[in-house]
Amino acid sequence: MTRHGDDALVDERSELDDAELEALLIATPVITPPVALKARVFASIDEVSRFDALAQRLADLADLAVDKARELLRDIDDAARWMAGAADGVTVFHIEAGPKLEGAIVGFLRIEPGARFPDHTHIGEERAFVLQGAFESHDGVIRRAGELDVRAAGTAHGFRCHGDKPCIFFVSVQEGIQIDEAMLGPDDPRM
Repeated sequence: MTRHGDDALVDERSELDDAELEALLIATPVITPPVALKARVFASIDEVSRFDALAQRLADLADLAVDKARELLRDIDDAARWMAGAADGVTVFHIEAGPKLEGAIVGFLRIEPGARFPDHTHIGEERAFVLQGAFESHDGVIRRAGELDVRAAGTAHGFRCHGDKPCIFFVSVQEGIQIDEAMLGPDDPRM
């Protein structure tokens, strides 16, 4: 091996290493993985949700472990998890949050294009984190995917789906809301 400076020495070693590596690869027999292993790998790929990148944010907002948040995000596309909400075109997917949200209405809301969630007053603080689409509040504020909308206790608003695809968001509201004369608390099935 000739030495023409440190770079030449490194280059010669790299070529030698590459040649040895190539010989090793040629000599190594191809091993087919067991069918069960292959199935497990493909199943884990299939379990990735389109919302997985938001798992940590949901975990923080809902006071949950990240794995639990990821599982809930995967369930968003399961139609059986959704039920009729407080208005036409509004569906809700209730979740059990962590202890910091005890006494709150917690879950996902889905609002179809053109649908509106009725005007309501917050009994406690409301936090809405948009996962998909956008919603427009009565005051013209538009919240899009990845944005958090926080409303204080005692504030009131209504909102509608903004755009041509459904708006899906995580929401937690302490103690409930009031729509007209109706009080909707954490145990109300419409919430």
